[in-house]
Amino acid sequence: MLGKEHVSHRAIHCPRYYLLRLSDKFRFHCLFCFGYEQRDSTSSGILSADANLPIPLYMHVARNALQLSRTVTIYTNGDTTRTTAFREAIGSKASIEVDERPIASFKLGDNAVGVTIVFENKEEKFEAFLAHNPEVRLRSSELVAELGLDIGPKGALVVQEPFGETNVPGVFAAGDVMTTLRTIPSAFSTGAVAASGAAGHVQSRLQGQTSVGDFLRSAAKK
Repeated sequence: MLGKEHVSHRAIHCPRYYLLRLSDKFRFHCLFCFGYEQRDSTSSGILSADANLPIPLYMHVARNALQLSRTVTIYTNGDTTRTTAFREAIGSKASIEVDERPIASFKLGDNAVGVTIVFENKEEKFEAFLAHNPEVRLRSSELVAELGLDIGPKGALVVQEPFGETNVPGVFAAGDVMTTLRTIPSAFSTGAVAASGAAGHVQSRLQGQTSVGDFLRSAAKK
């Protein structure tokens, strides 16, 4: 079974964001898992320049952030190509704005609380926290290639329901490697389901029988 310990993702940061050396206490990839301690903050930020995600997904994260702070700023790090589309998606009601200024670096705020964004023009902006969903890739790509596992367009392993079995019979995936929704509850649940599938696969082989995965693959080809 392939889980996060064996085949995992790691963030790919663009050069500017590579300067981000902050405690995870103020940088979150999932506002359903993290950020509650920063509720009732004045403002927060969304980093959008790393991943070419669709604008509706950024808006989803921004709306989550609005539950924890009164205002939200989407930072594009000098990318002006989608500013108009962002503002159209935001509309006139939400307290969300777009900041196009190129980012030079980040640092912890006063008393090591929050994040201060330092722009190339030397201006600074404090945010209670930053939300960031960076591009990812499989860390053990050699193992994935050796096993011949299929990878989807967004970098996650392609799996078959209900147990998370890959295209290779008997190889199961769980957690961040098989979904773009990388959350702690998902890792727990998919890990339990994959373990059940792996056990069932082994039991079917011991008895010389067809596993659930074998049946589903056969049915899909008909």
